[in-house]
Amino acid sequence: MKRLAKYLHLKREQIELVSPTMATLFYIFSQETNIWDFGVGIFEYTEKGLTLKRIGVNRYQRPMRISVTDEVFDTMPPMSAEAEEKDIAFSQICKNAFRGRSKNVSGVYLLGEGFEQDWLDRAAGNLCQSRRVFMGQNMCVNGACLAAQSGSAAINSDGNIYVEAPGIIHYDIGVKVLYQGREQIAPIALGEQEWFALTGSACIFLDDTNRIEIDMYHREGDDAAVEELCELLKKLMK
Repeated sequence: MKRLAKYLHLKREQIELVSPTMATLFYIFSQETNIWDFGVGIFEYTEKGLTLKRIGVNRYQRPMRISVTDEVFDTMPPMSAEAEEKDIAFSQICKNAFRGRSKNVSGVYLLGEGFEQDWLDRAAGNLCQSRRVFMGQNMCVNGACLAAQSGSAAINSDGNIYVEAPGIIHYDIGVKVLYQGREQIAPIALGEQEWFALTGSACIFLDDTNRIEIDMYHREGDDAAVEELCELLKKLMK
């Protein structure tokens, strides 16, 4: 990243790192609420096969909880198969994927070159039942631009969203300090970001002590998880 910044004549702070998953979330949650309020399904159909990224949303928790899970469908024919064969298979996959209240979604996105061919007939009827359906190839690019515009790799910089996805760190990291006679936490790095974006620094002037306490707080108040992370850090520092 330092080499890229130097090549582009930019400061490191002017470059925002964001993964495809987080870019996808930035894009989805910049849309109208009725597209994602009951969750979103993202089908991607390429030469590697068909996958579904399911974005679960629980708006009734505070903070609002977002979960990301992936599914692979081996029953989907390859892109080179006949149109009718793909249509029948995908129609059945859609029925099973969104059957039941707990699996229903309010929005579906179709990505990948496999959907660019004109073969969606039966499947279209199942997809469009009480939900919005979109097709395109630029979701991650648009989402990355939105992330850069926000100036943060965290979709929830104001702390009102809790994201459960691979690579997300749920810890706030800081140091204990005395301010006006009271012990407080001076934050160094805030959680709810991807591991590579969890960075920060602090300049500390020691006064009558040679001890610095680094504290980590789990966003969900999970003390066991904090202790586990502390033990791991101790091992790494030996």
